[in-house]
Amino acid sequence: FRDDFVKSAETGGQEAAHLLRSLVINYIQSQVPDLHTSFDIVVYVYANVRGLTKAYSDAKVIQQHNDLERFIRGFNMAHALVNLIDAGEKYSDTKLHLFA
Repeated sequence: FRDDFVKSAETGGQEAAHLLRSLVINYIQSQVPDLHTSFDIVVYVYANVRGLTKAYSDAKVIQQHNDLERFIRGFNMAHALVNLIDAGEKYSDTKLHLFA
């Protein structure tokens, strides 16, 4: 995620979720022009939150470990069908390979 979103905690999480959702919908509409204009999407983001927390902390993007938790909370609150799930290191890699 963009550093500015993560630094903005809950607000940044909400902005990131809205932007991601909007970009996906625009992409789908560009690829399938005959698609009905009213459709919804479900977004699942699987992450290794412990690894992300360490990476953002090492890069000085976040100051406290709960800063990323607040970003994730905002991301998940942005829309009922947008979810960021902590799958841990092993399972986030597995899910990436399953859906790639």
